[in-house]
Amino acid sequence: MSGWIQVDISLLRNPKLIIFAKKNKLSEMEAVGALVKIWAYSFEYGKKAGHIPHPDLLSDQIWEGKNLLEGLVEAGFIDKRRNQFYVHDWEDKYSQLDRYRKMNAKRQAEYRQRQAEEKSKKKYKALMKDLHGFEVDE
Repeated sequence: MSGWIQVDISLLRNPKLIIFAKKNKLSEMEAVGALVKIWAYSFEYGKKAGHIPHPDLLSDQIWEGKNLLEGLVEAGFIDKRRNQFYVHDWEDKYSQLDRYRKMNAKRQAEYRQRQAEEKSKKKYKALMKDLHGFEVDE
């Protein structure tokens, strides 16, 4: 699955990011990377927008042995609700990615349909030429 994650320029000077980085002994760029990784993970594997599944696997799967989830909750980047984790303000900030993916999937399906129709027309024309010895116009 491919896609993109929008990182607003204001994130780079956001006090929450700086505090998160310092508390977790990360550079600011490592902190940005941690956020982008959790956002991408959520989008790709979450059962609904912003959901973060399998929090017990995060430290090994996306943060190379570091447990950054609680730090992200403390900083306000992740919300915890009933033992479930969600990206804070996902709908406001990142729902555009979902719209883009749906639009792109529709466009790709339409392209595949046109390709299939063209292939079918070529086969029909070739068959008619073989059977009747002449080319058929559309």
